[in-house]
Amino acid sequence: MSTEAKQAVHDFWERASCGEEAYARGGSSRERLEAQARARYELEPYIRQFARFESGRGLDVLEVGVGMGADHLEWARHMPRSLSGIDLTERAIEHTATRLALYGLHSDLRVADAEKLPFRDASFDLVYSWGVLHHSPDTSRAVREVLRVLRPGGVARVMIYHAHSMVGYMLWLRYALLAGRSTKCQLVRTRRTSTGPQPVRRPSYPGFRGGGRRHPRAAETDKAEHQCRTDRDKPPFVGEI
Repeated sequence: MSTEAKQAVHDFWERASCGEEAYARGGSSRERLEAQARARYELEPYIRQFARFESGRGLDVLEVGVGMGADHLEWARHMPRSLSGIDLTERAIEHTATRLALYGLHSDLRVADAEKLPFRDASFDLVYSWGVLHHSPDTSRAVREVLRVLRPGGVARVMIYHAHSMVGYMLWLRYALLAGRSTKCQLVRTRRTSTGPQPVRRPSYPGFRGGGRRHPRAAETDKAEHQCRTDRDKPPFVGEI
């Protein structure tokens, strides 16, 4: 994948982290960060149910794409054995470090690429990423990296926006159509086993074509590998699990 494409993704989010311009209002850093977190969980109340932050207690936890650090703070509050977080942008790492410092909490925060995670194989019990991996130019590689650093028997909770969901349409309208961007995408799913990633059958539950029903906990063991191409410099919001 071209260096130019990766740099474009970096530059877009370095200008403003997700939610910063719209929701981070206030006179102080604390006020701005707390306002952003309130808006985040009001607009997407299902994040807490999906993440189950309390399940990280006593585990080695990694978040890929910390953004402004609202979710990262929740992981830190629930006392994991270790907590790590990466983001492609310096701005996001600064936001997250500031947020944790306000509460006297700590994480191993690094500016890093999701397509080349700076951790050894099988380093984490739980890997979490909310609405991030589809922005990477080579999303398939980013998913393989999540699987690589996840221990056998561990849990990866990964959400990407599906092209045919209400959230996907809303964000596509705001960030893609109005900006003159279009997209083509393909979805493949993999499962982490002791012998490595294995393909699994495409699911049938609301949000994927074909309808049907699926238990939400299945996202814990089944990972989505999402390949996306865009005709402009910023990958749009395109998938969801």
